[in-house]
Parts: sequence; C-alpha cells; structure tokens
Amino acid sequence: MSTESFLCQGKSENDRVIALQFHAFPNWRKIRSIGNVVLHKMRKAHHLLSFGVENLRLLVLLLAMGSTAEAQTNSNPDRFVVTVLTNFSAWDVNGNGRLEAVEMNQALQNPSVKGDAAAAVATLKWLLDSPQGRLSHGVGREFFQGHETAMKKLASIFKASQKRIEETKGQPVFLAEGPALFGFKQSYHGDCYLIAAVAAVAARDPKRISGMIEAVAGATNFSVRFPDGLVVTTPVLTEGELAMPGASADNGLWLRMLEKGWGVRKMLRMEGKINSEIDPCDVIDGPIPHDITLEAMTGHRAMRYDLGGSDGKVTALNELRAALQRGMAGRHPMTADVVESSVPGIVEHHAYAVLDYDTTADVISLWNPLAIDFMPEGAEGRKNGYKTVGGKFVMPLVDFRTVFEDLKVETTQTKSAEDKTWIH
Repeated sequence: MSTESFLCQGKSENDRVIALQFHAFPNWRKIRSIGNVVLHKMRKAHHLLSFGVENLRLLVLLLAMGSTAEAQTNSNPDRFVVTVLTNFSAWDVNGNGRLEAVEMNQALQNPSVKGDAAAAVATLKWLLDSPQGRLSHGVGREFFQGHETAMKKLASIFKASQKRIEETKGQPVFLAEGPALFGFKQSYHGDCYLIAAVAAVAARDPKRISGMIEAVAGATNFSVRFPDGLVVTTPVLTEGELAMPGASADNGLWLRMLEKGWGVRKMLRMEGKINSEIDPCDVIDGPIPHDITLEAMTGHRAMRYDLGGSDGKVTALNELRAALQRGMAGRHPMTADVVESSVPGIVEHHAYAVLDYDTTADVISLWNPLAIDFMPEGAEGRKNGYKTVGGKFVMPLVDFRTVFEDLKVETTQTKSAEDKTWIH
C-alpha cells in the first residue's frame, strides 16, 4: 500500500476526522460511550419496543450531546421539523416511509432544493452519514414528532447550515487576490493529502491553481482541468452542498469546487462512471491508490524520498538537502507525509505542504492543512513539539528526516493522467 493510500486511513486520522465531523460536539467520545452503555442496558431490559434500535441509538446520541455550547443555544426546532415534514414525501424517493442516506445525497445535489430545505437536507445528511450517528435504515416521520430535546440538537445543526448558505451564497470563485495560501484550510473531510498538494502549488505559483477551474457566471456546470490532462465537468455547487461543512470559503469558492471536482475524478478513476446516488465529496477522504496527488496538481512526476518514518531505505541527509535545494530553486511544489509520530503537535496519518528550506540554518518550513496553532510546553524539539501558528512551523532538517515518512518533490518530467504508475 502506498503512503498516500494509507494516509487518512489510520486510527489517529480517523479519530481526527470524526472529531471534525462532530466539530460542534467536542465530547463525541463521551457521546459514543454513553450511547453504547444505554443501548446495551435497554437491550437487556427489552425496552426497545416499536421505536426501533436505529432511532433509539440516534436519540441517545443526540441527548448525550447536551453539554456542548451549541447544543445549549435556544434553537427553535419547529422550523427544522416543519421543513422536514413538508418535504418528506418529495425526498422519500423510494416511497418506503423513511429518509435514507442515498435520498439525502440526491436531494443535496438537486439545485432546486434551496433555503431552509437545503439546510434541512444538509442536517439530515449529517445525521445519516456521521460515523457515530449513522442510521443504516434511515428515519421515518415518527422520529421528528416528539423528542423535543433531540430535535433542539438537530435544530442547532440546521441553524449552522442556514448560516453557511448565507455566508457562501453569491461568493465569487476567486477573490481579487486569487488563491492565498493562508486563506484556506482543511475542514470536514479527510483530504489532507489534497489540501497539502494544493497549498504546495499555491505557495509556488497561485496562477497554477486559478487556471484549473473553468466557471462561467450563470452556467449550470463548471470544469476542473487538472494539469495531468484529466478534465472533469460537474454541476455547480448547490445550496445543499454549500450548507455542508467543508473547506473554508473565506478565499472564494474555488477550494469547495476543487474538492467536488476531485471527488468526481475519483469516481471516474476508480469506478469508471459517475454515480448520482453518491455525493462526490463523500469519496474524497483518502487518495486514489494509483495517483500521487502532487502529480495530478502539477502535471509532472514527483520524486519520492523515503525518510525515517518509512519502511524503505532512509535518504542520506546530504541527498535530502540537495533535493530540497533543487525544489526551492526550481519553484517546485513539495509535500511531506507522516504516518506515525509521538511528537506533540505533529498529526499522525497526515500530509503537509513544504513551504521553504533554509540552507544556512538547515531548517525546513512546513504547513499543516488543519491550520492549527500549537505551543510546546518547553524547548522546541521532538520531545515537546514545534511552535505552530496557522499551521505553519519550522523544524531542523535532521528532525524532519527522523519524524516524517517521505518527501515528494515535483520534477520536470511530464506525467499524464493515463499513466497510473505511482512508484518512481
């Protein structure tokens, strides 16, 4: 398995992604524990009755969320519930009396679903898709009638979805200054590998990013022209898609559009077709096994250098220095991966963008797509970590060589999307 195939698949990354999806509910571990304990006891007591295991599981999870700040807001559930029940029959495509994940994916991508309906669809998609609240059989009307406390929790998510629509609707694809490295970050999805590659390119030449997206005002579709020659065309972002948590739109909608385009690319590369029952952004977690994302984003092969965290032969320090010097001199985008690390502040199973290499100080500057801040407790180093501001930090090259899994550097050799070989 390639490093990129493994990224975002391990336990630590999975925990991080779940925490991101439960970003409004930081006590998600407690939620899972409470839910499992209560369900176990109720099964033993045979008190599930006709409410059903799936609905009960969700109710327990939602009730357990009550200690969080967002759950304590005075969100009125009536507007959310009325919106769901008003649209229930239209969204229940198969007519089985339950709203299911596939149906929510279809409604999410429907451009005619707008406003409160779009926010409600995004809320229901979260409800049906989130790792801890996933309901395999969907939810029926009975779930939304009663259970006031649980509905308040969903109403708070509904309110946040409404806010995202208002904040992003009408946003331009790019702001006047174009893609800015520190104007975006990874959010809801486990696509650190993609955001790191995008950031690495943006740090060298933002115009390479802006040139990828072809969008015409008023058009129903947009295209993403990947530098390796693959072009995907997909419908414009709907209000339902804008209502979902995702990459920051503070720098324009381009990264949201790029994420959707990448999802379509993955479907085409892995399945050979686009499945309308799947939200493209649901498949962007984890990369395509035979693709190195940096190659797709540059149209050139990437040279990989194994480091201390890998199973391969560790690149000699002088060779690593020379590779970084060539990369900086040629303005070549570079990324680096971590699989396992005990260094505080360094996220495991995660991809990073390489921003700079200082030959005099022999230090490397990196950027974490999560754009987190971190302050070490004590002197900087592998024991305490490295001061991080907005995801950016500096570490000695000798430490980088020990902690990281690999370094990838763009070369000048052309790479076509038709060439699926990723080992160079």
